[in-house]
Amino acid sequence: MRRMFIEPDAGASAAILERSAVPERYRWNLDHLYPSAQAWKAAKDAAAAQIDAIVGDKGRLTASAEQLAAALTRYFDAAKTLSQLNSYAQQFADEDVRIAEHQGMMQ
Repeated sequence: MRRMFIEPDAGASAAILERSAVPERYRWNLDHLYPSAQAWKAAKDAAAAQIDAIVGDKGRLTASAEQLAAALTRYFDAAKTLSQLNSYAQQFADEDVRIAEHQGMMQ
């Protein structure tokens, strides 16, 4: 893979912009994932219940085709939810790495 590097001007100084100073068109919009951090936290709590339901399927998958299909649906729904939770937390934390609460969401 070829990498390209852009050399900064020798006389240029690096400017650190606050997120509010970055034009809106250059910011990512996380509202399509969750409208707020509180909504993310509620979804995270609901995901814990999804995981408990999946654990409850242990030993019952071979009972019937319907049972297996329901268990697989629960599993893939939870995987989608966990992926969405992770994506939001990663991008939200990257908005401002100085905010410990946002960094904690990734953990």
